[in-house]
Amino acid sequence: MGSQGIRIVTDVSSELTKETLDELKITLIPGYINEGDESVLFDGHNLDRVRFYSELKDKDPLPTTAAPAPGIVQEILDKLSEEAEHLVLITLPRNLSAYQESFRLGSEHLPEDRVTLIDSGTVGSSQDTQVLAAAETAQAGDSLEDVLAAITRARSNTVSAAALSTMENLRRSGRVNMAQAGLATLLQIKPILEVVDGEVVTHARVRTFRKARLELLRMLKDEGPFERLVVEHANNEGDANWLAEQAADLVTGTTHIGLISPILGTHLGQGALGYTGLKTGWRD
Repeated sequence: MGSQGIRIVTDVSSELTKETLDELKITLIPGYINEGDESVLFDGHNLDRVRFYSELKDKDPLPTTAAPAPGIVQEILDKLSEEAEHLVLITLPRNLSAYQESFRLGSEHLPEDRVTLIDSGTVGSSQDTQVLAAAETAQAGDSLEDVLAAITRARSNTVSAAALSTMENLRRSGRVNMAQAGLATLLQIKPILEVVDGEVVTHARVRTFRKARLELLRMLKDEGPFERLVVEHANNEGDANWLAEQAADLVTGTTHIGLISPILGTHLGQGALGYTGLKTGWRD
């Protein structure tokens, strides 16, 4: 298949820039951010993320997120299938989000030999490493087998973690119970979370955010070096810049600092800080 033979599709937990999406012909399926009676179909770029996070802590009730209806997915995939021989769909984990089910239902009318649906097992910029690996391989004109192999290699060579400044958003969104969140708030605990094979795992709990960012740096040093590093945040640019600077000697390629997608940040809360590293030699 040529460069137009395979197209990559993903969801709006992605943190890729519009320029990257356009260059590699990656398609984002939009999702909903709901506030009260209002619902915004978020396409990845039609919200001011800085403003969104600045206002998030004062919102009551907290915004909710929702996957698109299968009909929206189907409409987008039908248009893509007119110009591509095969569609590779990479989504949030099935047990963390309804996106995978929406993608499945929205693509089930397509012939089996024209679509591949992949549960990324991870979220956000960590999922993006799989999306980029797939898109770059497809654009080089490689086969579907090569594209899927690149996704597998990227997944096994990607590490990521995030530190939360508060557990309030997780509590209010129902991700943790009242007792857990209340105790964490009382003790000023800052959890460091990882997503492993679709499961949210607590890597560590520390008492201050300064200790949290030091733990993130230690984790990076243990896992490096990296071909690509993404430092992501929810209106915490100062700590994000600090982490990127401290980890600079671990990166052989590019470092990107960006704002977490509101699809994820709604639940992580303002001040969250995280990273995703793609290890050097991942192509081998």
